Amino acid sequence: GSYPIYKKVYTIRDKKGELILALVYGITEEKKANLEIWPSKYLPEFNAKQVMPEEGCAENVKLVESGGEFVSEATVSPYLEVFHNNSEEKVDIMLYETKVLKNYSIYVSESKKVTEKDYDGFLSSSQRSWRFSFFAVSKKILE
Repeated sequence: GSYPIYKKVYTIRDKKGELILALVYGITEEKKANLEIWPSKYLPEFNAKQVMPEEGCAENVKLVESGGEFVSEATVSPYLEVFHNNSEEKVDIMLYETKVLKNYSIYVSESKKVTEKDYDGFLSSSQRSWRFSFFAVSKKILE
């Protein structure tokens, strides 16, 4: 069976409207043109996309059962290129890594993309071939 797709962009801002915390979850390709979740109008400060390093990525291959036979799910974890739109600065962040961009600490909690070796070309029953999540925390609240 296929699972519902949960994409979320949460933001917390102070009284002046300055971004304090952003949680970007489950961003994946859009199947419906009218659904514009990413980039988000609620998070004009940032944009992000997956980028494969030139040297390639370690491939994660696991056997799963599908319809009574074992098939291989194969994924890589590309880094996330995160842009700060106001300054046009950008930073490359690997999975489970934190980096600073302007006044924010940014942590990549998920980055997955299927490879040619994957049996159905999708991330486990989602009908999507890539997905990422990250959060950004203002350094003001970390001080």
